[in-house]
Order: sequence, then C-alpha cells, then structure tokens
Amino acid sequence: MTISPTRILGIAARARKIGVSVLVKSELVFYGIKSPMKEDQQTTLQKIESAVEDLITKNEINCVAIEGLPYTQQKQSLSKAVFDRVVNSIRIHGIRLYQFNPKDVRQELIQKRDPTKLDVAIALADRFPELRRYLVRQEPWNKYHYSTLFDAVAVSFYCARKLNQQLMGERKRY
Repeated sequence: MTISPTRILGIAARARKIGVSVLVKSELVFYGIKSPMKEDQQTTLQKIESAVEDLITKNEINCVAIEGLPYTQQKQSLSKAVFDRVVNSIRIHGIRLYQFNPKDVRQELIQKRDPTKLDVAIALADRFPELRRYLVRQEPWNKYHYSTLFDAVAVSFYCARKLNQQLMGERKRY
C-alpha cells in the first residue's frame, strides 16, 4: 500500500496579508505572501480566503498548519477575522488542521531559551537556500513583510517534524 506524501500548507495570518508555504515531504515547493492591499475589510477577507482555497486545490493539500494568533492580536478585529475566515475555509474542505503557538514553533526549531524571529529566519534560510535572498533586505518594512513568509515556512516545517515524530512513534509500537 502506498501512502501519498503529506502535503502541508503553512499559514501565518496577519491583518492584511498571509504568509503561505507548501511542503511536500521535506521539500519546500511553494512560498509567498498574499496581500490584497488597500481593500475594504470584506474584500480583503474574500481575497485571502480565495487565495487559500486556490493553494489547497492546486497543491492537493491534505494537511494545514496555521500559526496561532498571539494574545495581543486576538483583540484586533481584522487579524482575528482573517484568522477565523482562513480556519473556517480549511474546515469546509475537511482537511486536517493543526494550530501551533508561534513561541513553541520558534523554541522547537532553534533549541535555545528565547529564540527570535530572526534566529528562525536564519535557520530556515540555511535549510532552504532559496529563502536566503529575503534575509538580505534590512529596511524595517521588508523585515516585517518577510517575517510573515518565514513564519509560514516555520509553522509548516514544525508541523512536518511533529507528524514525522508521531509516525516514528507509531512504527516503534509494531
């Protein structure tokens, strides 16, 4: 019996954009930032939902890893609305959904006391050399913009590790 490889869509949702990544097995096959700019709230939500649905369909996604909202963002209506809209869209498709705490993701990937987003970005750029070009830009806007991309890659990579650990644990029982 052949098992199809897990195709993980990683999502880091923000108020007016989402970072996305697609991992197949351990390979990064797609990454990007979807940001409908200067739109009203309803149009923004629709465009983000549509982008997620397109990624699910085109990449035959069977698992989604989404970065949980930090407590401070849970009060911001648009950030929460984007997050909720994305989660509802995924549930409608009946795809496995995992939500991870951003701090846990950073801690696991870096293995030091208080890892920063930059620590994670550097580690991910070492693992996936195609991401290195996004570390070069030092302007504050670019750092913030591309941190969403790195967050999406981090959460999908973390999910892949967790699923692999779970699979290895199941194999040991037999």
